[in-house]
Formats: sequence, structure tokens, C-alpha cells
Amino acid sequence: MQEFSAEVLLAERVDTHVLISGERSADSELIARQIHAGSRRCSAPFVVLHCSGLTDDSIESALFGRMPEFGTPPTTGCLVDANGGSLLIDEIGELSCRVQERMLQFLEQPRSLVRDAGRVADVRILAATTENLHARVVDGTFLEALFYRLNVIHLTPPARVADGATDGTESDDASPFIAHPHQVSK
Repeated sequence: MQEFSAEVLLAERVDTHVLISGERSADSELIARQIHAGSRRCSAPFVVLHCSGLTDDSIESALFGRMPEFGTPPTTGCLVDANGGSLLIDEIGELSCRVQERMLQFLEQPRSLVRDAGRVADVRILAATTENLHARVVDGTFLEALFYRLNVIHLTPPARVADGATDGTESDDASPFIAHPHQVSK
């Protein structure tokens, strides 16, 4: 547990992309919030995009925005909304190959894909998954280059069991995974 807390503290201090792999999506969001709160980006937005259950077009519009069409107003997308801060892409494995390619292009050239051409998105990506993305890279369903761009720091929370539980039930309290500011000096 202490080793994982130290890894979270490292992720807070180093301004790079983070991949969080775990058995529960809720844990990943708490960990991502902790990373953002302890980072130099803490005063900027923390935006969450839950990809599970969304269509490919919905994910793409949510990330990159949408041009006005048929009387609908344009949207900026999460990448612009999180400008200066952090964007948690929960269940990143849900991205189609097409959206993965756009995401990779964005990470390589942030100006190239944001619909609001007048703005540059400086965003730290915190990606979360319950899938084995490395296996998806091997089987060709997840882009290797995107995997390595996101996997600069890889956090895997330790398996959780409720305090004192002998029946193997899980606790709903993710706090043991996270280094709390009052417990750790920076």
C-alpha cells in the first residue's frame, strides 16, 4: 500500500500522462482526482469523460468538440474544456481505432485537432481502464503508439478487500489507495 501511495505522489509531481489500470472504474477516478489535486495543474479544470456505453461519434464529439450543423451550436470538447488542467478519460479502451488515431494526433500536435482553432489545449491526460491494454495492443485493437504515449506512468491499484472481511468482499472505501495530503509531506 505504501509503495502505491509513493507512485501516486510521483504521478502528482511529474507533469506527464498517466495510465491507471484497475478492477474498478470508481477507484481510478478517485486516484485521478488525487493526482490532479496534488499537481501543478490543481487550480485548473479537472474534466472527466466516461466512455463506457457511449457511441463512437459521442466519444469523438465529447473529446474534440463539434462543428455547428443543422442549427446546433458548436461545442469545444473536453480537451479544450480541460485546458491547463487534467482530463480523465475513463475506460479509454472503449475508443475506436479512428478515435484512437485522432487522440494520438492530438497528443503529438495539440493544435491540430481542437475544433476551436483559436485555442491551444494544454491538457494532462489521465487515462483509466479495466482492460489489459497491452493485450489489446498485441491483438491489434489498441494503437501501440497511443498506449506508449499514455503509459508514461502506469498505476495499478492493489487488490482491495474490506477491513476485517474474511469472506473476500470488497470495500467501497478507496482511501487506502490514496496518499492523503495530511499524511504525506510534499
